[in-house]
Amino acid sequence: MKSKLAIKIGVSLPAELHKALEDARRKLGKTRSALLQEALKEWLEARRLEQMVRRYQDGYLATPESAEEIRAAEAAAGELLAREDWS
Repeated sequence: MKSKLAIKIGVSLPAELHKALEDARRKLGKTRSALLQEALKEWLEARRLEQMVRRYQDGYLATPESAEEIRAAEAAAGELLAREDWS
């Protein structure tokens, strides 16, 4: 999703990170801005997914499955696996 409004910022990088950025952008044929935008989007998405997993884990720890639910899940899994052609 491209925004029509771009805001220019200044970023300081250690020399080795700058070199890695330059090497990568040349290899990929991208501008510095395009590569940094892509990297930031991926980083933000990874953080969002981490938060979702953390919320799921917290919810599960607060309300774990009952023994009955575990038995039902195991039975359902057994039935599904029994239908598979394992040859």
